[in-house]
Amino acid sequence: MTDGSGHTSGYAPARSEIPAAGVGAGAGPTRKRNSVKLRLADGSESDCRAGIHLAREAHLRTIFRDIAFSETKARAIFDKAMAEPERFGPIYANVQT
Repeated sequence: MTDGSGHTSGYAPARSEIPAAGVGAGAGPTRKRNSVKLRLADGSESDCRAGIHLAREAHLRTIFRDIAFSETKARAIFDKAMAEPERFGPIYANVQT
């Protein structure tokens, strides 16, 4: 159902309403499409390290950036999320080119 402007009601246009890359007059060169695979964190050490890396990067962009980042606290948060899967759900996205 559309709202009269051609978009479905909600925040994003329906898939069929999004123009394909490289289609139409004046379109630029066709872009290579990447695929993204989403998955829940499995509690592995590599997932923990990736989560800590993301947390450190995010921390640098907050008002708390002048406070030292605590890897110990970040690991404790990751461990708690893995121990309570019904409450937390860390999602990882792997981009494949």
